Amino acid sequence: MLLVLNAVLALLVGCKRIGDDQLRLNQISYQFPAGARWLTPTTVGRLLAKLAGLELITYQCARGRGGCAQIAIHPAFLDGIRELQRDSAGRVVTENSTPCPRPAGWRGGSGSAENCPLCAGSPPKPKASLDPVVGAENVNFSAERFLIEDLSPKTPLPPAADGPVSDPHQTRPSEVAVAPGAVAAVLAALPDCYRTAPTPLRWHIGAAVKRQLALGWAHEQIVATLAAPLPDQVRTPLMLARWRLAKNQGWAGPRLRRLQQAWDRAHAAAQRARHANQQARAYTAVIAEVGPVAGRRMAECAGRQASAVLGVWAQPSTPAEQRATEQAAVVQVARMARRDHPGQPLRDAVTAWLAAHQPPPAPATSNTVTAPGPVLTVADLITATPAGRCVQCRSVGAITRGDLPIPVPVCEDCWQDAVCEDACQQESDPTQATAAGVEARGRREAC
Repeated sequence: MLLVLNAVLALLVGCKRIGDDQLRLNQISYQFPAGARWLTPTTVGRLLAKLAGLELITYQCARGRGGCAQIAIHPAFLDGIRELQRDSAGRVVTENSTPCPRPAGWRGGSGSAENCPLCAGSPPKPKASLDPVVGAENVNFSAERFLIEDLSPKTPLPPAADGPVSDPHQTRPSEVAVAPGAVAAVLAALPDCYRTAPTPLRWHIGAAVKRQLALGWAHEQIVATLAAPLPDQVRTPLMLARWRLAKNQGWAGPRLRRLQQAWDRAHAAAQRARHANQQARAYTAVIAEVGPVAGRRMAECAGRQASAVLGVWAQPSTPAEQRATEQAAVVQVARMARRDHPGQPLRDAVTAWLAAHQPPPAPATSNTVTAPGPVLTVADLITATPAGRCVQCRSVGAITRGDLPIPVPVCEDCWQDAVCEDACQQESDPTQATAAGVEARGRREAC
């Protein structure tokens, strides 16, 4: 809003005026200092309305097609100030430059006293009284008027706020140069339905062809589009030509497309360089205030937070990328510190932020040798190992029976019980063996 107010004062007070009824909103943006952000006419109009609401200026928006806006200094600031009167030519009308009355039927030149019948015999006035302003030299009350041609969409915009002012700012190419005679060559190669049309229609067809040539389409491509199979009778060749060109070549042609792609690449590279310069300046300002040691701690803390959120902290592949990543992390931590601790100096805010987000320091590891523990016996090892227990009663000290098909630990008591049980079963059924019974019981216990 301050930029818009300064621009209004430059247009009015700077030109020794208190009002302007022929204002274009783009004139406000042209008054911005070099490197300032460019504002759209809609944003300028909103800011002017806010300034009018604050009773700093008076503003009336443009109404109707081709209308102009009106701005003026608020009457509260015009106590004892009046604007000089001007004639139709824009010259200041002074008190001693009273116009001569003219007869009712006289039609002489405006402001000409030589042909006036009433002023013919009067002595000529002194030259000083004929000047627009009485004085030794003329006073320029306003600069040259703003031309409407400068408001076309193809007008280059001022440089960006963070870019060098000396660099020329170019817009994205929207057309290419048309060679002399190219339109005539295309019209000569078209079918008879286009060449035999009335003269006004041929002019419009030539304008459509020139528009396609400016879009970057080649001579042969335009002829192939317009000379495609035609209907038996063409009543409106102009509408046919416009329809075919819009449907088949309504975008940038090969020549213009290459220029636009090259411009896009250069613009993207400039944007990346501008962003890198912004990050470098912000990083330098932060380091100058907090110091390099705090800067390294800020980068490390930002890396840990990114690892906690993303799972993996992507390490840069080149030293330049690593330096850019660290600078961006330091600037981001400084922003978060300012947000979490407003009103404090940056050094104190960063210190408080690091104290709140850094993990507690790890305990120091001592190099002292610990005393060995108690010596464990075989029974203790067997107790700690589940494989040393009996598969039947889970007692300690079981002996692994290697004569079984599956070697399993079985204690002596369970082995004797199995032998007695097997002997009893053998008396009733001699076909079974002790080893088979123990094996089956061992398999069940193992499962």
